[in-house]
Amino acid sequence: MRPRIKTILEMIAALGGIIAVRDVSTRLAIATGSRFLALFIPSLAMLAAVILVSRLFGTASKETFNVSAPSPRHIIPSVIMGAGGYYLIAAVTVIMGILLPSLTNETDSLLYEKMLSAMSPFSVIIAVVVVPAVCEELIFRGFFLTRLQKTVKPFPAMLISGFIFGAVHFDLYKLLPITVMGTVLAYIAYKTGSFVITALLHMLNNAISVIELARAGTEAASDEYSVVVTDTMGWFYAAAYLALGGVLIYAALKIFKTITLKGWKSKLIIVLCAAAFFGCNAGAVFSTVEEKLDLSEIVTLEERTVKTESLELETARLVYFDFNAAGGVRDVDAVITLTDGEGREVYKVEGTNAAGRDLRPMPAGRYTLTVELAPAAEGNGADNCLVSCRAIAFYQIEFQN
Repeated sequence: MRPRIKTILEMIAALGGIIAVRDVSTRLAIATGSRFLALFIPSLAMLAAVILVSRLFGTASKETFNVSAPSPRHIIPSVIMGAGGYYLIAAVTVIMGILLPSLTNETDSLLYEKMLSAMSPFSVIIAVVVVPAVCEELIFRGFFLTRLQKTVKPFPAMLISGFIFGAVHFDLYKLLPITVMGTVLAYIAYKTGSFVITALLHMLNNAISVIELARAGTEAASDEYSVVVTDTMGWFYAAAYLALGGVLIYAALKIFKTITLKGWKSKLIIVLCAAAFFGCNAGAVFSTVEEKLDLSEIVTLEERTVKTESLELETARLVYFDFNAAGGVRDVDAVITLTDGEGREVYKVEGTNAAGRDLRPMPAGRYTLTVELAPAAEGNGADNCLVSCRAIAFYQIEFQN
């Protein structure tokens, strides 16, 4: 049998083994009632299946699985490229959310979050962060990458191994982001000749995912708000992430000496990517800014002076308040209150020369600002004062149920 055909058959057998043992091992682990085993066993079972296939085909070796110590000089560019890959994944995820929102799977995320919340931190580290990272790197950046390099050129081998990595997660929404991640890690494994650095980067990615799930669960439990990324904001963010990811990957390639652009071309790429990053982030913020209230005037004080203004939000927004009332060299007693349509107090500042700033989520509706002023009861009471009350709305938000 020709070596190339044999290698292709070996990869097909390994892929079939992964699919078979992944389902069976998951069902057996769930049957034990242990959340730890349900997350821990499938990764080990998949690695065992690939090792068995490799041994049957007579190719099992350290070289096949990229088991070697990386050179210290590869650590810095690998970390930079891993960071660049992280931003590329973020950009792809945002774009997928805009173009294909129907593919998002909130149910799986909630189930996964509940499983993790019932486990000890040590169990989560072992079963979710460490073991899957090591096993998957040995399988995809070890076995599949080295096998593919025997049948195609290095770059197609990286792309195909990345796609296989994304496909075996069996989630259409995550297919493209995970493929991007797999391809970036494949490049690092190819340049370093080792799975070690990619395994560490994979662990870091898993740890970040766990932390994000934990934060999401905490916000839901405390009934806080979550920012809704509108399509316009989403494209700004995607462009910013692509720009930053591009700069980091370009820097890593330069250090790896894969590309040799010099002089003004090299500087121009970095300047353009940096400008896109800062410009898009600024655009994402300022495109949503809208002044909803601006009360600024000098008020002549009587025994009790009251000023009112209305504030209306068409949609739920994140709102910044800056309220103050000051009498200059003399003092004024002030009570500044914001109430909703049902008369409930939303925000209040009071005291002598009262001032306050806050940033908080606000549901849609009509609000009333009431400013009560009087010369200070103690000391030098002011004859007039400057009232300045501003409310600036930012991102659209939605409240957790």
